Amino acid sequence: MDSEIISAALQNFNEVDYSELHECLDSLDCKWQPKEENIEKLIKDLAHKEIVQKPMFIINHWHSILENIISSKQLEEIYDRQKNLPKNIMNILDSDEIKQEAQKITAGYLKGFVREGDEKLLSNFLRYVTGANIIIGKRITVSFVETTDLFSRTPVAHTCNCSIALPYNYESYLDFRNEFQSILNSNIWVMDII
Repeated sequence: MDSEIISAALQNFNEVDYSELHECLDSLDCKWQPKEENIEKLIKDLAHKEIVQKPMFIINHWHSILENIISSKQLEEIYDRQKNLPKNIMNILDSDEIKQEAQKITAGYLKGFVREGDEKLLSNFLRYVTGANIIIGKRITVSFVETTDLFSRTPVAHTCNCSIALPYNYESYLDFRNEFQSILNSNIWVMDII
């Protein structure tokens, strides 16, 4: 909404709702009175303050504290490990209880699913399994359940302990992928609080 008001003010200042513009600029702690002659400079100055000055203030204050604790290279490595990349998610999957060939095949389906996932799909996968759309530093435990029919053949995630229970009676990788993608794309996940 604010971006629309600011865009309208830049395009045609005289037709913008002045009270909305004033409210928008006030939320950015603007000290100037907006006028047609100064609106462009005013917006540039506010943008500079929000994008450059505020983050720099925080950086300057935290720099002296963090420089002795962690190097910038170590911090970069931490950020890289948190990115929703297939290899990062593969590194946190634990599927130790594989006892049957069908479970091994399903574990392979899950790994293939993660390997070929784009950023949005991987973000949804993490949200479904962990409750967060980024890697939160916990391992994901993969267990396997036997199902008797197609209607109960649904991966069940437990966000409180970052685990997922996978049925292991999929006919093919395509079945697994299509069913899992439809769950993740639905964005309607039932959360039971115990």
